[in-house]
Amino acid sequence: MKVRLHDEVEDEIEAAFDWYQLQRESLGLELLSEYQTAIAKIAAHPNRWPRIDHDPIARSVRLDRFPFRIIYDPHDGFCIILAFMHTSRRPGYWQERR
Repeated sequence: MKVRLHDEVEDEIEAAFDWYQLQRESLGLELLSEYQTAIAKIAAHPNRWPRIDHDPIARSVRLDRFPFRIIYDPHDGFCIILAFMHTSRRPGYWQERR
């Protein structure tokens, strides 16, 4: 299944990457690797993860090592990534991205 990114998701990933690179060289690359693995899993099995509370469509995948969730909507033939969301900041901000 194809995966598309909302326009603002790239900025979120880039900001997280930059922050982790400042913490330790290559840590940002580890974040990107885990993100890419999660995206591949979403593409292969888009309905595997639970729906988000109070939302009939959106689903969420949590990264294993980093405090981020990938919020996405599965559609026929593609998934749209709505947010790369830090788990401790601004819950629900992504809902306006539909």
